[in-house]
Amino acid sequence: MSKMQDWKTPIPLSHISANKHEYPIDALPEIIRNAVKSYADYGQQPIALLANSALSNISLACQGLANVARDAVLVSPISMYFITVASSGERKSAADKVFGQGIEEWELETTQHLLPEYQRMKNEHTTWSIKRKGLLMMLKRMAKAGENADEQEAQYDSVMLDEPEIPLLPKLKYEDITVEALSENLSKEYPNGSIWSDEAGIFLSSPTMQKDNTKFASILNRLWDGKPISIHRKTTGNIFIKDRRFTLNLMMQPLLLEQMTKKHDGINRNSGFFARTLFAYPESTMGNRYYKEPASSVNEDLERFHARIKSCLNKTLPVDQYGFGHIPTLKFSQTAKSVWIKYFDYIESAIANEYHWHSIHDLASKASENIARLSALLHIFDDQQGTEIRVNYVESAYQIIEWHLNEAKRIFGDNKETQVEHDAKVILKWSKEKELVETTPRDILRSSPLRDKARRDKALKLLEKTHYIQIIPSVKGVKIYFNPYSTIRSAFESYES
Repeated sequence: MSKMQDWKTPIPLSHISANKHEYPIDALPEIIRNAVKSYADYGQQPIALLANSALSNISLACQGLANVARDAVLVSPISMYFITVASSGERKSAADKVFGQGIEEWELETTQHLLPEYQRMKNEHTTWSIKRKGLLMMLKRMAKAGENADEQEAQYDSVMLDEPEIPLLPKLKYEDITVEALSENLSKEYPNGSIWSDEAGIFLSSPTMQKDNTKFASILNRLWDGKPISIHRKTTGNIFIKDRRFTLNLMMQPLLLEQMTKKHDGINRNSGFFARTLFAYPESTMGNRYYKEPASSVNEDLERFHARIKSCLNKTLPVDQYGFGHIPTLKFSQTAKSVWIKYFDYIESAIANEYHWHSIHDLASKASENIARLSALLHIFDDQQGTEIRVNYVESAYQIIEWHLNEAKRIFGDNKETQVEHDAKVILKWSKEKELVETTPRDILRSSPLRDKARRDKALKLLEKTHYIQIIPSVKGVKIYFNPYSTIRSAFESYES
């Protein structure tokens, strides 16, 4: 029998369980994982900050390559929205620059390649426009004079069918922009875009976000959904946005998140914009970032990441004004679909549980779709062939989305005790009522109000970690000893270290 250790002062359960969860870095495919880990070892930013930066670049690079089907009816884009909260000095800009390098280089190289043809076709379009205007003026004059204009009308119809197509130069990231300018650019210019800022105050201080936050939130929601947007204006004419793909990546300081949460009576959350967004608010690494020379693998790992980003963007070419109406739809393999359904049902039941995700039910309601989107992105970025998403990508996506849900609960939740805290309290209360000094796991299931084995095991782990019990192996199995100095009340009082 193992010897029981001296008892330590109990720590409130809520103090331990409210700690931030560790980001599931190993759930990311190798190229992404290696790039994030290598750079984290050198730059020493929080892993979650770097992972969000990597995944947002992947969303922007891959969103024009496929849609994803959860079933025959539920088909959506694979674009994703990210918000990362970190104080000034957390090296957000450095992370954004490092992981965005591939997109920046691709945009510059592609623009330089297309520029000669762009200039040539722009000149042709100018000539065409002059010809069209000339014929239109002639038709108006002939109609006014009552002359027969059949020949001129045929010429005009022929010219209208022969409009030169100007190549679209890539413009992937917008920062300081109004909703009107964004809508017009997406409808007429490059169909693959994003709102992107490592200093989100620039975007949040734009005139539209200040005066009509509701409008911008609504547009962002429609772009995430991939639904057509029709805008009618007297001054600017009609704007129609269809088959566009859009990512959002904002890095901001805590005060800005607080302002976003409260702004216009909470419209960002109440409109569903927050529900579509994956939040990260990682613990600061400042004060522990002593200088380190970069390991030899850092550049190699980042170059592999950037090469895949460029490869994915190259596969979206050629891009025209009609956008991404022709792209394929990915679906789950049979095994992957059954696992996705398992996670779907689990999340749905957790939404109803007041100790789980009920306080963020709006954000959790989009989690299953985000799992599908992320699994599709990982499938594409990992250069998998075919249109069937394998089960390992669904499992990886779930781990990451679950982490973001726990972050959202920590940020936006109502600070209720968690399920495991509640179950631990049930065990403590039962032991006090029975005046138990010791018990066994089997007796807890048989005699206490807690009859679920998995929940019992999590509760016991928390009670052991917080010094309310000691679990000692014995000849006949396992014995659980209760701390004689603990009280039910002490488990939830404020903890002073």
